[in-house]
Amino acid sequence: MRNPKARLVVLLTAVAVALAAATPSTAAVVLHEVLPEIADPDITQAFEEHLAAIDPSAPPSGQLFVFLAGTG
Repeated sequence: MRNPKARLVVLLTAVAVALAAATPSTAAVVLHEVLPEIADPDITQAFEEHLAAIDPSAPPSGQLFVFLAGTG
């Protein structure tokens, strides 16, 4: 991401969500950065990395948390 403040907000949110589902002994969060054009070649704007935080030790919940940052 080009905007360090937005990147920090997204990163902290992702980590907080992952840690909320984990017990203190299993808080091993794995962070992934995915380039938008790899996720979808039709993306023509907003070329900042997509972030994903995954806790491999957390049991599946059947839910997906998506954080969409605003522009203003």
